[in-house]
Amino acid sequence: MSHWFSVKTKFLSQPAITKTANELGFIVKSNAICRGYNGQKKKCDLVVQLPGEYDLGLEKQADNSYLVSADFWWDHISQYLADPTTLASAEKASEDLRSDKKYAEADAAVAEAKMSKFTKMYNRFAVQELAKAQGLQYMESILEDGTMVLELTGNPY
Repeated sequence: MSHWFSVKTKFLSQPAITKTANELGFIVKSNAICRGYNGQKKKCDLVVQLPGEYDLGLEKQADNSYLVSADFWWDHISQYLADPTTLASAEKASEDLRSDKKYAEADAAVAEAKMSKFTKMYNRFAVQELAKAQGLQYMESILEDGTMVLELTGNPY
Protein backbone atom coordinates (compact mmCIF):
# COMPACT_ATOMS: atom_id res chain seq x y z
CA MET A 1 0.00 0.00 0.00
CA SER A 2 1.37 3.39 -0.97
CA HIS A 3 0.82 6.67 0.87
CA TRP A 4 3.00 8.92 -1.29
CA PHE A 5 1.62 12.34 -2.10
CA SER A 6 2.83 15.25 -4.19
CA VAL A 7 1.76 18.50 -2.60
CA LYS A 8 0.87 21.79 -4.31
CA THR A 9 3.60 23.87 -2.72
CA LYS A 10 6.52 24.51 -5.05
CA PHE A 11 9.89 25.36 -3.65
CA LEU A 12 12.08 27.51 -5.89
CA SER A 13 15.35 27.83 -3.97
CA GLN A 14 17.60 24.90 -3.15
CA PRO A 15 19.69 27.07 -0.78
CA ALA A 16 16.53 28.07 1.13
CA ILE A 17 15.44 24.41 1.31
CA THR A 18 18.83 23.45 2.75
CA LYS A 19 18.88 26.37 5.17
CA THR A 20 15.38 25.48 6.39
CA ALA A 21 16.27 21.84 6.95
CA ASN A 22 19.47 22.79 8.77
CA GLU A 23 17.64 25.32 10.95
CA LEU A 24 15.25 22.54 11.97
CA GLY A 25 18.19 20.21 12.73
CA PHE A 26 18.10 18.03 9.59
CA ILE A 27 20.43 17.52 6.66
CA VAL A 28 19.62 17.56 2.95
CA LYS A 29 21.16 15.05 0.56
CA SER A 30 21.23 15.44 -3.21
CA ASN A 31 20.16 12.61 -5.54
CA ALA A 32 19.27 10.39 -2.62
CA ILE A 33 16.71 7.82 -1.61
CA CYS A 34 13.59 9.06 0.19
CA ARG A 35 12.17 6.54 2.64
CA GLY A 36 8.49 5.81 3.22
CA TYR A 37 5.96 3.31 4.55
CA ASN A 38 7.03 -0.30 4.99
CA GLY A 39 10.49 0.23 3.51
CA GLN A 40 9.26 1.81 0.27
CA LYS A 41 11.85 4.02 -1.35
CA LYS A 42 11.86 6.67 -4.02
CA LYS A 43 14.79 8.44 -5.69
CA CYS A 44 14.53 12.23 -5.27
CA ASP A 45 16.70 15.16 -6.29
CA LEU A 46 16.78 16.44 -2.70
CA VAL A 47 15.97 14.51 0.47
CA VAL A 48 15.48 16.03 3.90
CA GLN A 49 16.58 13.16 6.12
CA LEU A 50 14.35 12.83 9.16
CA PRO A 51 14.66 10.57 12.20
CA GLY A 52 12.72 7.35 11.96
CA GLU A 53 11.66 5.60 8.78
CA TYR A 54 10.32 8.48 6.64
CA ASP A 55 11.96 11.40 4.80
CA LEU A 56 10.80 14.44 2.86
CA GLY A 57 11.65 14.18 -0.83
CA LEU A 58 11.81 16.99 -3.37
CA GLU A 59 11.84 16.44 -7.12
CA LYS A 60 13.19 19.04 -9.52
CA GLN A 61 10.65 20.09 -12.13
CA ALA A 62 11.15 21.34 -15.70
CA ASP A 63 10.76 24.94 -14.47
CA ASN A 64 13.60 24.34 -11.93
CA SER A 65 11.22 24.42 -8.96
CA TYR A 66 11.06 21.55 -6.49
CA LEU A 67 7.86 19.60 -5.91
CA VAL A 68 7.48 17.76 -2.62
CA SER A 69 6.94 14.03 -2.94
CA ALA A 70 6.77 12.13 0.31
CA ASP A 71 4.91 9.46 2.22
CA PHE A 72 2.69 11.42 4.61
CA TRP A 73 1.21 8.36 6.29
CA TRP A 74 0.28 8.90 9.91
CA ASP A 75 2.45 11.45 11.74
CA HIS A 76 5.98 10.40 10.83
CA ILE A 77 6.72 13.58 8.88
CA SER A 78 4.37 15.91 10.73
CA GLN A 79 6.01 15.30 14.10
CA TYR A 80 9.11 17.05 12.73
CA LEU A 81 7.81 19.42 10.05
CA ALA A 82 4.24 20.48 11.01
CA ASP A 83 2.96 23.50 12.84
CA PRO A 84 0.49 21.85 15.29
CA THR A 85 -2.14 24.60 15.00
CA THR A 86 -2.06 24.54 11.20
CA LEU A 87 -2.27 20.75 11.17
CA ALA A 88 -5.24 20.71 13.56
CA SER A 89 -7.09 23.25 11.40
CA ALA A 90 -6.39 21.26 8.23
CA GLU A 91 -7.58 18.03 9.82
CA LYS A 92 -10.81 19.70 10.88
CA ALA A 93 -11.33 21.18 7.40
CA SER A 94 -10.62 17.78 5.81
CA GLU A 95 -13.59 16.31 7.68
CA ASP A 96 -15.89 18.69 5.78
CA LEU A 97 -14.20 17.88 2.48
CA ARG A 98 -14.58 14.16 3.13
CA SER A 99 -18.27 14.56 3.94
CA ASP A 100 -18.60 16.23 0.52
CA LYS A 101 -16.74 13.25 -1.00
CA LYS A 102 -13.73 15.41 -1.91
CA TYR A 103 -11.21 12.85 -0.71
CA ALA A 104 -8.24 13.93 -2.84
CA GLU A 105 -8.65 17.56 -1.71
CA ALA A 106 -8.90 16.47 1.92
CA ASP A 107 -5.74 14.36 1.66
CA ALA A 108 -3.84 17.17 -0.11
CA ALA A 109 -4.84 19.75 2.51
CA VAL A 110 -3.65 17.55 5.35
CA ALA A 111 -0.43 16.63 3.50
CA GLU A 112 0.35 20.36 3.05
CA ALA A 113 -0.29 20.95 6.75
CA LYS A 114 1.95 18.04 7.73
CA MET A 115 4.93 20.10 6.56
CA SER A 116 3.59 23.56 7.45
CA LYS A 117 6.42 24.49 9.84
CA PHE A 118 8.94 23.63 7.12
CA THR A 119 7.00 25.63 4.51
CA LYS A 120 6.69 28.71 6.72
CA MET A 121 10.40 28.68 7.51
CA TYR A 122 11.29 28.08 3.86
CA ASN A 123 9.21 31.12 2.87
CA ARG A 124 11.12 33.21 5.39
CA PHE A 125 14.50 32.19 3.98
CA ALA A 126 13.31 32.52 0.37
CA VAL A 127 12.16 36.11 1.02
CA GLN A 128 15.49 36.91 2.67
CA GLU A 129 17.30 35.49 -0.36
CA LEU A 130 15.16 37.49 -2.82
CA ALA A 131 15.54 40.68 -0.81
CA LYS A 132 19.31 40.33 -0.75
CA ALA A 133 19.45 39.57 -4.48
CA GLN A 134 17.46 42.73 -5.23
CA GLY A 135 19.42 44.94 -2.87
CA LEU A 136 16.54 45.41 -0.44
CA GLN A 137 16.72 45.75 3.32
CA TYR A 138 14.98 43.01 5.25
CA MET A 139 13.38 43.27 8.69
CA GLU A 140 11.47 40.55 10.49
CA SER A 141 9.27 40.69 13.57
CA ILE A 142 7.10 38.14 15.32
CA LEU A 143 3.71 39.18 16.68
CA GLU A 144 2.31 37.86 19.97
CA ASP A 145 0.14 35.32 18.13
CA GLY A 146 3.21 33.92 16.35
CA THR A 147 2.54 35.66 13.04
CA MET A 148 5.74 36.59 11.24
CA VAL A 149 5.85 40.03 9.64
CA LEU A 150 8.47 40.61 6.96
CA GLU A 151 9.23 44.18 5.92
CA LEU A 152 11.25 44.96 2.83
CA THR A 153 12.55 48.45 2.16
CA GLY A 154 14.69 50.02 -0.51
CA ASN A 155 14.57 50.44 -4.24
CA PRO A 156 15.15 47.29 -6.29
CA TYR A 157 15.73 49.28 -9.48
